[in-house]
Amino acid sequence: MLLAGSLALALSACTGNDGEDSAEPPPDVVTADFGQVMQECMAAKGWTVEVLPDGQGIVSDVPPEQAPQRRAALDECSDEHGFSDPPPPQTPEQLRDNYAALLDTAECLRGEGHVIEDPPSEEVFVETAGAAWHPYTSVDVTDMDEWYRLNEVCPQPG
Repeated sequence: MLLAGSLALALSACTGNDGEDSAEPPPDVVTADFGQVMQECMAAKGWTVEVLPDGQGIVSDVPPEQAPQRRAALDECSDEHGFSDPPPPQTPEQLRDNYAALLDTAECLRGEGHVIEDPPSEEVFVETAGAAWHPYTSVDVTDMDEWYRLNEVCPQPG
């Protein structure tokens, strides 16, 4: 499973060839109890899921033939708990603060040995509502433990 910045960009459920399925919330609706809320909701719908170590996602092994039913349950839980709602747009001030924090994250990731794409100007970042750049999109990590270690050492703003 490839882990990159896109994990943090949208609520998604991905089923790989090995049947592993996971979901993460959009960054603006992350709550301390996201994983627990989703785990309880999925359990009420008959699905066993595990909360990821950071509490911000869930994962489970799902036979490929059950993936559509599990996805439907995941979507229902997301809708029921407001995790499917789009976040409100950030103000220019919030975007500038986020940009500054992302610059710090990028520098930290470089210090960890990752080659990070150069950021756009702050003006471009604000004009694109933050879509122009995120340092974690340059990180190519396939090991979950390394992904969590990096996020601990070089936290993503949010």
